[in-house]
Amino acid sequence: MNVYLNPNISTILESVAEELDIPPALHEEAVLHYSDVGDWLGASGSPLEPYTPEIYPQGSFRLGTVVRPVKENGEFDIDLVCRVSKQKEQTTQDELKQLIGDRLKSREDLSKRLEESRRCWRLEYPTHFHMDVLPCLPNPPRLPNGLLLTDKDLRHW
Repeated sequence: MNVYLNPNISTILESVAEELDIPPALHEEAVLHYSDVGDWLGASGSPLEPYTPEIYPQGSFRLGTVVRPVKENGEFDIDLVCRVSKQKEQTTQDELKQLIGDRLKSREDLSKRLEESRRCWRLEYPTHFHMDVLPCLPNPPRLPNGLLLTDKDLRHW
């Protein structure tokens, strides 16, 4: 059976897709929050300002394929990259992660939401989502998209 010829199946599939997707209002809220976090990280006077931090979504949020959590009260997981223009020879993984973490901790409302993970900083929001902020550097041999990621268990980039 060709689904393009059967409007009932198309309608059902569209309804299922809408039910699985992140609600538009929550998507908009997440974009506002990660834009705010990005602005804070690179604000005038920030220790990160000289490294022009860029924060942007990755994974399913970037691709527009976010899937509703399985648990009824589950959270949407929004993965963000925090790319700073710094050379790997200028810092260690731990220093970079702490630099970003310290900046997030320096704002009271973010500090209250913040928890450290192995590779990233997690910001918990009460409206059914959290954002994982992954500190990273450009990876020159893999430009324009290659990144070097922080990880507590690794010592070398």
